[in-house]
Amino acid sequence: MGKKSAVSKGYRKQQGKKPYLSRRDIVILCAILVAVIVGGVLLFTYDDGALKTANGSIVDAGENWLIVNGSGTSGGHRYFKVGEIGTLEGYDRENAPLTDANIPRYVFRPQGEAEGVESIVVTTSHTPAQKLAEYVAATMKSMGSENLSEVAEAKAGERGYSYFVSVVEPAGEDAETDAEAAEEAPAEEVADAEPAGEAETAEAGEGEQAEPAYAATISAYSDCPRDSCIVVEIKSTADSREALPDEEALKALAGQAFSIVTTEEE
Repeated sequence: MGKKSAVSKGYRKQQGKKPYLSRRDIVILCAILVAVIVGGVLLFTYDDGALKTANGSIVDAGENWLIVNGSGTSGGHRYFKVGEIGTLEGYDRENAPLTDANIPRYVFRPQGEAEGVESIVVTTSHTPAQKLAEYVAATMKSMGSENLSEVAEAKAGERGYSYFVSVVEPAGEDAETDAEAAEEAPAEEVADAEPAGEAETAEAGEGEQAEPAYAATISAYSDCPRDSCIVVEIKSTADSREALPDEEALKALAGQAFSIVTTEEE
């Protein structure tokens, strides 16, 4: 009787099962896991510069800060400081926000006679300067505003800006009303545009209606961080159109307003 082979005696070599994951697969999975963990940590610790808020209000905002709502929508709440504003000699400054109390709107009024200057308003908008200037000017024209110049470019020192000039006769009230309506009109590209300026009429004497004034307004927009812009609107009134400041004089006033504005680094 022949001898049994090693195989038949039960010494058959057992082949081990291959692992479900190779060493290469394990290394890749570990790298992915580490990336996910690091990404989560960065997500919860990343500081994008947004100002802290409590109960809908910015915490510890400076009294001269320039702030934008960087969310891009009127319902968002991501506020960012984009600069600061100083003072103008011969003018009183007050903060008079409009639709969003967290967005400062600084109104300068002359303490005495200021060559017909009624108000200088400085605020911000989360919209690039040229885009907002063209939008507001086009909207005002569509609303029937006349004597409106084309949007042009100018410089105040090293700061460039887009601007247009509007002249209203005989009522100075309509110029501001149209500008505010244009900047507050719903549009995706200027969803949170903060208008500047305000409509006012001269006080009438007892039992008399005040005579309407002629008005010239320069609306100027200069780019600042966060894809936003500084908005300057200066209104001047006079008893006749000839007495109103011309475009160059209004640009000089805009230059004065921009000179007291400092913006954050990008």
